[in-house]
Amino acid sequence: MSIEAVRRFEEEFAPRIAAKLAKQFGPSVHVDVMPGAGHGHPTRVRLR
Repeated sequence: MSIEAVRRFEEEFAPRIAAKLAKQFGPSVHVDVMPGAGHGHPTRVRLR
């Protein structure tokens, strides 16, 4: 994946995914966007 694609996913798509999940599950579930940490460690959307 290109650096631009990674940046775009982290800045545009992951926050939207997290917001939709938070809305779906409500206040009982906490949603975080965990930024990528280099090769082999992609951006993640974490549910707790």
